Amino acid sequence: MVYWYYMDFKRRVLLGSGIIAGSFLVFGIIAYFSLGSFKQLAEKTAAERELAMERSSALENLSALKQQAPEAEALEKNIEALLPHEDGLFTFPEFMEGVARMHGVDISIAFNGQQSAPAAGAPGYYGFNATLSGDPQKLAAFLHDIEFTINKFVVSVDSLTFSSDGGTYHASITGRVFFQK
Repeated sequence: MVYWYYMDFKRRVLLGSGIIAGSFLVFGIIAYFSLGSFKQLAEKTAAERELAMERSSALENLSALKQQAPEAEALEKNIEALLPHEDGLFTFPEFMEGVARMHGVDISIAFNGQQSAPAAGAPGYYGFNATLSGDPQKLAAFLHDIEFTINKFVVSVDSLTFSSDGGTYHASITGRVFFQK
């Protein structure tokens, strides 16, 4: 009887151990495959969260731009009002000569053939060369006025060379005058 009890106990222990080991094996397999799917789910969730944040940021920017649209339109109209049409550039040499007389500076000016047609959002320009002579302070005042103060034409001075010939000062400039369509 003890033998039978011992065999029954041994069978029960082996059966219980087998069930426990089998359970660990099944749960291990499930955990292994679940970790892979959880990792994929986490990566997908992170990607979707980042996309949602980018879309939210884009919507905020669009909203801000829509709020600024009336102000931008007003500024665009002001800029267009500053830029003459291409035909208006015919008076540019006379305008420069008038400003030079106002400052007591002698000028010789001509278009140099460099040009760019206006494109979407960018004005066109014609290049010009000018030779100036006069007092250094008057030359500086003339250059300041044509580039920053007088707004009949939008002028950019690209290069400037000063020289002195005795008591007379000379300036040679290369620049651009801008226009719209």
